[in-house]
Amino acid sequence: MVLDTAVLMIEESGFQGLSLRKLAQKVDSTTQLVYTLFGGKLGLFQELYRDGYRIMTEMFQAAPKSQNSLMYLSTLCWKYREFALNHPVLFSLMFSRPVPEFIPPDVGLLRQQEPVRIMLEAVRTAQRGGMFQGITAEHAVEHLLLTVHGAVQMELGGFYGDQMEASESFGRALRIVANGMNASSPASTRRANS
Repeated sequence: MVLDTAVLMIEESGFQGLSLRKLAQKVDSTTQLVYTLFGGKLGLFQELYRDGYRIMTEMFQAAPKSQNSLMYLSTLCWKYREFALNHPVLFSLMFSRPVPEFIPPDVGLLRQQEPVRIMLEAVRTAQRGGMFQGITAEHAVEHLLLTVHGAVQMELGGFYGDQMEASESFGRALRIVANGMNASSPASTRRANS
């Protein structure tokens, strides 16, 4: 309840507008509760950051798996977008620096987060099926994340006219990056030459 209330307050007033005193009032408690639970404002941000990765991981784990590994990878990318649109405060805290004094305990270790591990395993499965042969699994995930993250940031920033336009652009970007990564696969080369 405290974390949900904090997110609502940040949505209303921004990260800098979050006051522990006001947060305590909204949850009918005292600032002592917040300090006991989180050790202060930076501890609260750290918990929100971890909560974001927990939620994203749960969404990835709930994504329906398909016999078609490319379809499954696409589903994970759409889940990434869904998370960002449904949890913009957590997304910002996870992937930006909206609070300069907050440095996540595992900053720079995004590659070790569970959602990335799930994507890596999906790419490796695709590679075992003959796809993405000209690229490492790590680089494939990096290219996917660059594309997905950039598209999501543009959408959150209001680049598109409406959600339909944003969705169509997102789908196009996914197809382009997947086709590009798969272009050097032996099977793709054989298809192109036949």
